[in-house]
Amino acid sequence: MERETITTLMTTMIEVAGNHTAPSNIASIKLATKVINILILTFLMLSMGCTIDLKDFKGTFRHPAGFFVGMLCQFVLMPLIAFCLGLAFRLEAAGALSLLILACCPGGTLSNLFTYWTKGDVCLSVCMTAVSTTVAIGMMPLNLFIYSRVWTDDKAVIPYVNIVTTLVSILIPVAFGVFVRWWRKEWTKYITRVGIIFSFMCIIAAFVMSFILNPTFLNAVWQLWFCAASLPLLGYSLGYGIAFLLRQPHKKCRTIAFETGSQNVSLAMTLTVVTFANSPLFFDMLFYPSLYACFIYIDSFLVIGIYKIVVYLMKKNGSHMNKHIDDFDVIDGEDDDDDEVDIEQDDEVIRKDEKMALKAISVDKTSPVVYMNTDGDKYKKM
Repeated sequence: MERETITTLMTTMIEVAGNHTAPSNIASIKLATKVINILILTFLMLSMGCTIDLKDFKGTFRHPAGFFVGMLCQFVLMPLIAFCLGLAFRLEAAGALSLLILACCPGGTLSNLFTYWTKGDVCLSVCMTAVSTTVAIGMMPLNLFIYSRVWTDDKAVIPYVNIVTTLVSILIPVAFGVFVRWWRKEWTKYITRVGIIFSFMCIIAAFVMSFILNPTFLNAVWQLWFCAASLPLLGYSLGYGIAFLLRQPHKKCRTIAFETGSQNVSLAMTLTVVTFANSPLFFDMLFYPSLYACFIYIDSFLVIGIYKIVVYLMKKNGSHMNKHIDDFDVIDGEDDDDDEVDIEQDDEVIRKDEKMALKAISVDKTSPVVYMNTDGDKYKKM
């Protein structure tokens, strides 16, 4: 959905500006991009739903501290950071407004995928995405009213239909995934793996198509490049740091970090075209969201790679580090909610015990004695 909106708006920019370098088969590319983005959203959220149990929702809403921390970072601190970046780099009105609009948007669905890859709290991530999308109905116009007056007097038009559509697109596939996990839990591992791989391949394809449709955003000034590269990292650092200071478990800290730094580019682009379509700033305002859409992948893969390397090095140090790895995600007496990992570990222990029991019991058919090697006792047949 995010890539579909970006592609459509970029195509509009090319056509209005009179740029004749657009590919001749642009209609086919737009249709293909639309289909690909529908598949991304469907398979990605279905895969996330397959990792969630019904009891996970109970635990998430029973301890709502993560919601409040996420909303604080998302709708209070991120718009303030964008406002400060715009002033610090003395951005032109178009660049500053596009930066501010994107920072005021709720978290996007990519945060769910990044959370899954870093073994965060997927249930909290999905719930935060849905809740932040709902809260954005009121917080987006409030933040834009507070901060945008430095650069424009135009009143932002909030795309409420787009917000509701995004919310429905999140909830339906997730609900179906949760149902599948409740109905046939043994299927969910395969559905999740296939869905994640397929979604990732579609993301790459959609990204390439967007670049083919309009590569002109690469001509943006260096200040916009820097802001696009730094905003996700600032969001990740801020979300993790605030959550950690408020004594949240590390897996929830990672979840809140990705929800804070991964914004919904689709809403930002829609708000821009609805509010500023007749403004002379319109075309310049489309550069920053396109740059941000690129750097959200680069920054996220960098963070995920660092996390994977740290966990690998901790495991490589030896078995005495296992407890430290387990404690890395649990602090202050919090229970580790990763039930799937616990179930797999329990199954492995059971299988090992069964093998040892079969090896330990030896029956001599020619003798009236059964030897039980596990206890060292002999029992005579009756």
